[in-house]
Amino acid sequence: MIGEKLETQYNWSKLYPDAEKKLPLDVPSPLRNDVETRRSVSGVLVFLNSTPIKWHSKRQHTVETSTYSSEMTALKVAVEMTIELRYNLRMLGVLIGGPTEMLGDNRSVAMNVSKPESMLKKKSNLCSYHYCREASACSIATYRIITSKQNFADRLTKALAPNVLSDLIKPWLFRNDLG
Repeated sequence: MIGEKLETQYNWSKLYPDAEKKLPLDVPSPLRNDVETRRSVSGVLVFLNSTPIKWHSKRQHTVETSTYSSEMTALKVAVEMTIELRYNLRMLGVLIGGPTEMLGDNRSVAMNVSKPESMLKKKSNLCSYHYCREASACSIATYRIITSKQNFADRLTKALAPNVLSDLIKPWLFRNDLG
């Protein structure tokens, strides 16, 4: 942890007698801290030349019934971000050489969107499934399976204590390659 926490509480009232927290009049009442929604969190990290440039960490809008479904939803978000970045780079005059490499730790998702002969077994994933497969067919994205330990985006999907999060993100902020 950076810095040292001072345990002593000081009485500031003599120096600042009128000091008070100013809150907006229309501030809502706080929600419970332990709300359980059973919704997954999508985590996406976008790297450009091995440098993290954009991230996405957001609770999914729907409750998914399987890991496959929530991973497919996250992959769709990643494909959307990739298409947006490729468009922006092209508009800046950057030549894009080849498809963007997508890394994920779910073998079923990677196989389903990479192989033309694979079949979808859950209709609820139909839109995401075809959107990601089309990106593969157009050579916008290729998919590679990595281990969960190598998956940097997993750090964005769980609520972690600051010291634990710091230990997890140091390797991808200060690394030599993508592994």
